[in-house]
Amino acid sequence: MRAIIPDLYKKRIKSMNSIDELIPFLIANRENFKAWNKTAGKTLKKLADEIILPARSKPKVDKLKRMVSRYQSAKDHYKNSSKTSSIYEEIRPEDYKDCGLIVREIIFDSIYDNYDLSQYEYIKELMSNNNYTKISALLRHLLTTSEGTQKADYIPYIVRNNFPTKKIISDLLSEEKISTSRSYDSIRKMIILLDFYRFWVNIKLSSKNDSCMSLSKEDQTKTYIEETDACLYDCGYENLYAGNPYDWIFLCAANSDEPLVFFKAYFSELLPEQQV
Repeated sequence: MRAIIPDLYKKRIKSMNSIDELIPFLIANRENFKAWNKTAGKTLKKLADEIILPARSKPKVDKLKRMVSRYQSAKDHYKNSSKTSSIYEEIRPEDYKDCGLIVREIIFDSIYDNYDLSQYEYIKELMSNNNYTKISALLRHLLTTSEGTQKADYIPYIVRNNFPTKKIISDLLSEEKISTSRSYDSIRKMIILLDFYRFWVNIKLSSKNDSCMSLSKEDQTKTYIEETDACLYDCGYENLYAGNPYDWIFLCAANSDEPLVFFKAYFSELLPEQQV
C-alpha cells in the first residue's frame, strides 16, 4: 500500500486552494513522510554498499595493490617488461565480485580502456592513493573524468544550478547526518546518481561476456528508466522527468551511445572548483 500513497497525496495537495488546507494535511501525515525518508536512507546505503569496497574485502584489494606495485618496481628496475613477465598474470574483474563496483570497473578498464598503459600500470595509477572503502573515493570516482575523456564544453546554466554540492552529497551518505536531513530533493538527487552508476557499470561489466544475451541499447535505456522510476516511487519521489534540469542529464546520458562516458564528461564539468 505504501507505494501507492505518494500519488494519492499528490492529488490531494493539487486539489487544495490554500495554505490553511495544506498545513493540517502535512501535520496529519508527517509520520508517512518520515517513513519515506527512512526508506530513502536505506536505499542510499544499499546503493553505496554495492558500489564502494566493503571493509571485509579490503585485505584482498590491499594484496592486489602490493602485487601491482611489485610488478611496477621490477619493471622500473630492469627497464624491460620482459624481465617481469614471470610474475605477470591477468587480473580479471570477475575475480573481484566481492570488492564493489568501483574496483571491478577499474579492473575492467585496465583491460579494455587503459589509454596505452599496461594493466598493472593502470591499476596502480588509480588505486595507489585511494581507499575505495571511503565515500570521498566514491565521489572522486563518480565526479571526475578519466584520462582521455573529454569534458563537455557547455553546460546550460539551469542544469549547472540544479546540482547538489559535493558537501551535500557527502552528508547524504553519512548515516548520522541523513537521519536528520530535511533535504528531500537532495536525497532524491543522490539516489538517482548512485542508481545510474550502479545500472550502467553492471551493463559495462557484462558487455564482454559472450555467453551473456545482452539487451539492445534501446532496451537497456528503457530498463534503466523503469528501474529508476520504481526505486524513486518506493521512496515516495517523483519519476524521472526530462523537464527537471537535474534529471535531464541522466536521461540524456542514458540515451547516448556510451552513458557512463557521457555522464562523467558532463558531471565533472558541473563541479570543477569544489573539493570532496
